[in-house]
Order: sequence, then structure tokens, then C-alpha cells
Amino acid sequence: MKLSAETFRELTRSLAPKLELSDKERRRSARVEVKSRVPLSLIENGESLAAVPIMVHDVSPRGINIIYPEPLAAGQQFTVQLPESAKKITLLCTVLHSHPLSSGLHSIGAEFTCTIQTPMPKPGTDERTVDRIRHSMLD
Repeated sequence: MKLSAETFRELTRSLAPKLELSDKERRRSARVEVKSRVPLSLIENGESLAAVPIMVHDVSPRGINIIYPEPLAAGQQFTVQLPESAKKITLLCTVLHSHPLSSGLHSIGAEFTCTIQTPMPKPGTDERTVDRIRHSMLD
């Protein structure tokens, strides 16, 4: 998946007000250094684990490079929630590579797989509403 130019522009503007483009770029898409914290949730057995804050090193229209406390295997999936102006965007990412850093942390390169739509809460499904309906039917 490749982010649209407009989405990428908004994303990088919200993550890194001062953009730093690398001159030695050889990738298919230019990377923008951001150095920003965002929540990351690993995906295991189709379930999203609890989110932890991680540092984003850089982003491109095709992927993201994060700093993570442990290595991640190629193919591991995770979601990141990135700010995009007034709203947040959740992206499913797939790990391509993991390299150890001298600090003991790991540089994780991942590609964007898809955008995940955050479901709107269904009206009337909160706990109080369910109790109210239950009592009205049983009384």
C-alpha cells in the first residue's frame, strides 16, 4: 500500500513540523525523518495486543522505520496510530527487516499494508443501555 501524496504530506506535517529529507536516499520513496512517539500494537493470532509507545525514526509513502526494544521477525504485523491533522490514522504494517542498534534497541523497517478504519461505536450497546433494556423486558 502506498499513502496518497496528500495523506503523506499531512502525516509528515503532524509528526515532524521541520522536515529533514535525506540526500543519500536510494529507496523507491523518499524518507522523512520524524523522531516522534506513537502507539504501536503487535498483532498475534489475529488479535491486537495492548499498545505501547514507540519512537518513529522515519516514514515514507510506502513504509515506516521504528525503534523497538526487541527484534521483530520479518512478516510480523503491527498497527501504529499516527496523527493526521485533526484526526488519527491507524495503519497495519508488516515487518520487512530488523537490525540491532548499539543501544540495545532495534531498528525495524516495515511496509504499510493497509489503513484500518476505526469502527464507530454502535448506538445502544453501552452497559447502561443493555441493563435498561434488560430491566424493561423483565419487569
